[in-house]
Amino acid sequence: MGDSSDIERIFQKDFTLPKYKTKRWIVVPDSNKGNYTSPLSYECRDHKDKLVAYHNGYIKIKGYIQSTTGTDLANNDEIAFKNGHYSIIENCNVNLEGQEIDQSMYIYLTMTVLNLFEYSNDYAISIAESYGFAKDNKNVADDNNGHAKRKLLLGKYVAATKRYPFSLKIPTSHLSTFFRRLDFPLINHTVKIELNVADRLVNCLLRADPAVQASKVTIETTELILPVVELPSEYEVKFMNKLASKSFPMTLDWDQLKVYPIANTVSGEVNSEVASAVYGLNRLYVLAIPEDNWGKQTHVETFINTTLLNVNVAIDGEQFYQQNINDDELAYELVKECFNNGGIDNDKGTCLTYIEWKTCYKIYAFDLSRQKVLEADPRKAQSLRFRCTLPAGNYKIIFIVSCNKQTKLDLCNTYNLKNI
Repeated sequence: MGDSSDIERIFQKDFTLPKYKTKRWIVVPDSNKGNYTSPLSYECRDHKDKLVAYHNGYIKIKGYIQSTTGTDLANNDEIAFKNGHYSIIENCNVNLEGQEIDQSMYIYLTMTVLNLFEYSNDYAISIAESYGFAKDNKNVADDNNGHAKRKLLLGKYVAATKRYPFSLKIPTSHLSTFFRRLDFPLINHTVKIELNVADRLVNCLLRADPAVQASKVTIETTELILPVVELPSEYEVKFMNKLASKSFPMTLDWDQLKVYPIANTVSGEVNSEVASAVYGLNRLYVLAIPEDNWGKQTHVETFINTTLLNVNVAIDGEQFYQQNINDDELAYELVKECFNNGGIDNDKGTCLTYIEWKTCYKIYAFDLSRQKVLEADPRKAQSLRFRCTLPAGNYKIIFIVSCNKQTKLDLCNTYNLKNI
């Protein structure tokens, strides 16, 4: 069991968890006016006066997959989305009151990593599948269990137009870690969400090679669907009294993901500065993706079985681990620390098994928050460097850094908004 469970047992008390009195769904249309080559934009100003649970909302995208060659797709062609429905998204920008709160990059990679580390197996094989999240057991379409499941989510092939229609449901928790960690509804704050999809309309697809034609996605409509909630009567009175007090401060501590790719493919020895100044360093995820898997419709980027040797991290010029990491057992022990509850809770582990990590998703992960210097200043700026030896071949190296963030807002006074 984890620390929090132990403490809760000591101070145990009985209580009943309340539910919202009502929850109704509202639809926010995009601002694109049918132009889906530019970023998708959702302006929620009209709902500023409502209590909206943005973290429980989702984007709905309708469109179709169609061949880009002289030969059309066929009814039995093996083609579907990679990873999850978020595969169609490159970046997400979240704004509150015109202030940028989060700029999420490489969503098609970062959300796969987070889901693998944070979802339980039960959730992964049930609810998460409705979002297109299904683990791959191969890096190609043929005989790939994850690809087969995602193909089932496509509409029936329409012969008259030679296309596969689709309807994607992408929860806001798959757009930004701000929404993923947000645990209370917002009111009196204008929220704006922008999604960059133009660069993913081709590379979000996984197709059989060479039997299936190169294809692309065409978007027809999109909308943001959000729940507006009402509190139970007892809580409603307390809530309105706090709003009437003219000060209703709220604080959200969350972990922002920053992505640092090495510009070109690399080989041999890696000794790369990830960033010269990381504030609130929490975790580091490293993906060493074979060149053949990167930026193509015929391979899954996040299917990785690359074994790294002489692995170590340097913070402010000092080696973090006393000895280099050279075996899977030790590497996996470090990975476990980044699972839910540090990988020690029997009830809340992860959907990423050891065998899957070793053979399918060899993502190297490091909990770097265990530093004495961060006890005095948890948001200290630090330089971060990664070292390893790659196997033979060329690789695309992606660093995903988790950083502590804090958003302070006042549900009465929007001008008190701070993102630290």
